[in-house]
Amino acid sequence: MSANGISLLSTKELKQLGKLDIAQGKRQGRVVAIDGTITGSIDSTKEYYRSYNVYDITDLPTRYEGNDIFDNPNTGGLSATRPWRGYAPGIFLQPYSGYFADDPAWFATASTTGSTSTPSTFSSAAIPTTTSWQYLGYFRAPADGTYTFYIASDDAGYLWIGDNAVSGFTTGNAIASAPGEHALTEDSGTIAMEAGQLYGFRAQVGNNGGPGEVVVSFAGPSITKTSTFSNYVFHNGSTNGF
Repeated sequence: MSANGISLLSTKELKQLGKLDIAQGKRQGRVVAIDGTITGSIDSTKEYYRSYNVYDITDLPTRYEGNDIFDNPNTGGLSATRPWRGYAPGIFLQPYSGYFADDPAWFATASTTGSTSTPSTFSSAAIPTTTSWQYLGYFRAPADGTYTFYIASDDAGYLWIGDNAVSGFTTGNAIASAPGEHALTEDSGTIAMEAGQLYGFRAQVGNNGGPGEVVVSFAGPSITKTSTFSNYVFHNGSTNGF
């Protein structure tokens, strides 16, 4: 029998958890056993697989479920507080038939058209006539600081970042907007962000006639203005957005 009882646990998942919990307990100067007893040192009579765990096992490069192995690509790097785990890279883009005419709620009942995609670069001069696009997902801030987000559109375009992007979005609380029918027009807004946090991302743009175009870009700490969001945007693949 091993001193900590880990070898007696029934699955590789429990053994992995046990090792992590013991390491976490040592770092914090205490161990919590399976029965909830808090001890200051390893007790060989207890199974330590549920201790004071502030880590997340899904962040590990390789983990177990039962005895099955799951590899984790850890897009963007391994982090104990990585909130974007389980999300796919890119923003979910859905085209719709018709022109939304500055009505953010229009997309909820509009008919979809064409193919969906999950881009990480938001620059296109190919929005068809009488077509509207909606982008949904999250932006991950790479560093603390103030970020500027831009939207340039032909015709109307709106961009929401943060809580308003997920719910309660209106033309009045967009971080940047270019309302009405017009040639390519740009607007911008700023927001303070925390490194490693996810912020809701919603963009709506439509083309009522003639050429249609959109460019969404951002700038931030040590990042010059760019429309390439690779490694910074994610979406929930199960819900096609949030």
